[in-house]
Amino acid sequence: MNDAFYDNSLTEAFAGLAKGDDLAFTSIYNNYFSKIFSTALHFCKIRELAEDITQQVFLVLWEERTLLYKIDNPEAWLWTITKNQALNRLKKEAQKKNYYNYLREFFEDEAQTPFVQLLQKQKGERIEHLVSLLSPRQQQIYRMNKYCGVTYKEIAFQLGLSKETVKEHMANALKNLKQLLYNYKDELLILLFFSF
Repeated sequence: MNDAFYDNSLTEAFAGLAKGDDLAFTSIYNNYFSKIFSTALHFCKIRELAEDITQQVFLVLWEERTLLYKIDNPEAWLWTITKNQALNRLKKEAQKKNYYNYLREFFEDEAQTPFVQLLQKQKGERIEHLVSLLSPRQQQIYRMNKYCGVTYKEIAFQLGLSKETVKEHMANALKNLKQLLYNYKDELLILLFFSF
């Protein structure tokens, strides 16, 4: 079968893919990528998420390829898979946001129970450990600003750097800390789990 044949019949392309014809997958990808991407973008409004969702749809298509011959309406199936992938991704993003909000609220709780004090101590130790993983210059600037309250201008003067360089180091330090904290999210979740 040639690509033009598949271009005109999604049902035939699905049947071809079910039989192991890689050209059928290429044809579906070429003809439906932009449509699926547009649908995903309509749901999530974020280009990067829409790209991920679109790739996931084609992954599902590939993984389910041996069963595609059973599908009566391939186009409706593609839109259903796209919608489901978009909704699942949005649900995960919402859960992630709720999780981070929960952590923030939990650690911002002003109650000074012994358990909260222990968690704050552990949090402080964890953050200090993560700060120690930064580059020496980022550590120095972060500690001067966050621990000692030294302004960027004063740090620049004391270290013989420009204020913009100090800002850049601080921005990189915060970015790196954010990534490091994300890497330890499971550990923080375990701490929270045992608090109830």
